[in-house]
Amino acid sequence: MTARLLIFFTCFFQFSLAQDSALIKKQTDSIVAGIDKATGTTQKFRGIRFQQYEYKMIDDSLVKVVLVSQRGPGQVKQTWYQHQGALLFATEHETSYYGRDSVRWEGTYYFQQGSLIDYVTLGHGKSELDSWDPQKEVQVAWLKARSAVLDHLRRRTTRISRETP
Repeated sequence: MTARLLIFFTCFFQFSLAQDSALIKKQTDSIVAGIDKATGTTQKFRGIRFQQYEYKMIDDSLVKVVLVSQRGPGQVKQTWYQHQGALLFATEHETSYYGRDSVRWEGTYYFQQGSLIDYVTLGHGKSELDSWDPQKEVQVAWLKARSAVLDHLRRRTTRISRETP
C-alpha cells in the first residue's frame, strides 16, 4: 500500500510540474507578445567589436534588448525580454558560414524569478557539450548586454543634460 501511494504521489507531482511549466510558458509567450506589440521607445547603437544593440523601453523601463554580433565567419543574434525587473525569456540564433554552406544553431529559454525553468535548442552547437550551463551562459550574456544598454542611456542622458541650457 505504501509503495502504491508513493508511486501515485510521484506521478501526480510530476504531472503537476509539467502543467505548471506549460502554463508558465504560455503566460510568458503572452507577455513577450505584449512587449513586442506595445508602443514604446526603440533605440539602436553600436557596441564594441562589430556589435549592434537595439533596446526597447516602455514607461522608462527596459523591457527588451537585441544584440547582433559578428563572430568570425558567422553571426549571433541574442534577444532578451525583461518583465518586472527580472529576465523572463531569451532567444539565441547562431549562423556560421562555410563558403556557400551554413550551419545554424538556436536556443529558446524560459525563466521564472531568475531561474531557468525550460529551454529548447536546435542544431549542432554548444548545447551538445556536457560542460554547457545554459542558465549561467544566458544570464551572464544578459547582464553584459543590459549593462551596455544602461551605460549607453547614462551617456546619452549626460550628453543631453549638458546640451540643455
